[in-house]
Amino acid sequence: MNKTDFEKCEAIVASLSPDEKTILRDCIRYGAWGDTVEEFLDADGNIQDAVYCYGYCTNDASKGGHFKGRKVSSLFRSLVAKLAPKNGVGEVFAHCSDWWGDGSGDMLFIRGSFYKLFEEWAALEAPASVEASPDEVPAAPVVDASPKTTKPRVAEMMRFENFLWQHHNPAEVLEDWADKATEGIMRLAVSCILDPSEVQLPLSPVVDGYVRHAHEFFRIPVEERGEDEIVRDFYPGAELTDDELRWVARHIQDGIIPAD
Repeated sequence: MNKTDFEKCEAIVASLSPDEKTILRDCIRYGAWGDTVEEFLDADGNIQDAVYCYGYCTNDASKGGHFKGRKVSSLFRSLVAKLAPKNGVGEVFAHCSDWWGDGSGDMLFIRGSFYKLFEEWAALEAPASVEASPDEVPAAPVVDASPKTTKPRVAEMMRFENFLWQHHNPAEVLEDWADKATEGIMRLAVSCILDPSEVQLPLSPVVDGYVRHAHEFFRIPVEERGEDEIVRDFYPGAELTDDELRWVARHIQDGIIPAD
């Protein structure tokens, strides 16, 4: 896979956490089912009917050996909310719950013009597998270590959010809240005659509080924590500002409440 195609795929899945990328790779690797037609969004966000695509069985993602049980379902729930946000429909990805109608599993679809690229992307074990131009010299990363800034540092915010998804899994920690929030969205959508995906929640204090507490806790050096504390993960990134933490909280909230 060349560097240009790799970067194209990475840009499409940029909002996914490392675990979500892993489960997506496993689904594509082990769940290939066949071609069909499904609904997708066009560039203007409108529904396109009968778009050629390729389907993958989400149940088979567990064959990758990375995740199982509730972890698989929680990762797919947040993944679908990011890649197919309009009731399971997106520009490149689409999702169908209970595809066979018997409770045996869901299907993930990739638009026909992208599925071969993503199959190559899924076959890569790490970005190091990407072919780089021999003349290309990677630019040195620019690091802003200052805890205070007037402009949100997106890279730092995403770095902290990805750390949470990898070490703490907000989808599981906030599972009960997400279920209740989803029920509330559905009631509000019905009463206002809206598509559930059009309902925008304000930031929940439950999610905001969770993110701030986790940020404070994971920055405490392990040796300074109590002996009875069993969580030993440490976040080494920059300290985030209030606005940056609020951004992370809202991004997590959007990711764990299914649009449908």
